[in-house]
Amino acid sequence: VERVEKRPDGLLTIKTNTGVIDEVETLIWAIGRTPHTANLKLDKVGVKLDDHGNVIVDQYQNSSNPSIQCVGDAAGKYLLTPVAIAAGRRLAHRLFNNEASNYLPYENIATVVFSHPLIGTVGLTEGL
Repeated sequence: VERVEKRPDGLLTIKTNTGVIDEVETLIWAIGRTPHTANLKLDKVGVKLDDHGNVIVDQYQNSSNPSIQCVGDAAGKYLLTPVAIAAGRRLAHRLFNNEASNYLPYENIATVVFSHPLIGTVGLTEGL
């Protein structure tokens, strides 16, 4: 979205960077979250970040430093509290319950947007 303008009749005119112009009554602006990793100096301990500042992790939440794991929003997966809790629990089971193969599969995370109409997703997407 390049520009949003409110017209006198209350409608919104939206212009995108590809030149598409649309008129709508309501706009939902959902831009996501940004991890606050910039000032942690993770590069000093060998932790690699992606272009958005997320810690790059494998399926077991291991970072590029074998002594550092990352779960939750800073890992850049599904940015949902229940997902972070589930990933953290599996990490705890791996570290303290000798369950080396326990990990959270992200392929079947259910999500919902409490809007009207409701929006829900589960399963693989074209991007995965």
